[in-house]
Amino acid sequence: MFELPPFILALAFIAVGAAAWYLGRRNGAARTVRLPRDYYIGLDHLINDRFDHAAEIFARMAAADGDAAEIQFALGSLFRRRGEVDRAIAIHSRLQASGNAGLRDKAAFALALD
Repeated sequence: MFELPPFILALAFIAVGAAAWYLGRRNGAARTVRLPRDYYIGLDHLINDRFDHAAEIFARMAAADGDAAEIQFALGSLFRRRGEVDRAIAIHSRLQASGNAGLRDKAAFALALD
């Protein structure tokens, strides 16, 4: 059977470890997600049961970024909770009219809840 000297095995182990560390650091920076400050402020309002302030912030964020479907779903759910079902229906029907099949299905489910 073929055996490698321990020195070569140690070098190979160190080289593989260094390559894994380098690749992990390089990809780690790409996975970092930066959320807008308003998102955290809106979450704080939701946690502290200040739905009016949270709805205002999320509505401003949805208006600024029209493609943010998840923010619009959260806003529609928030309006439904507050009893503003007409506003929730408007948001969810707008989402159902645009987007891919998965987004349309999710919007149809949200409309059924409305």
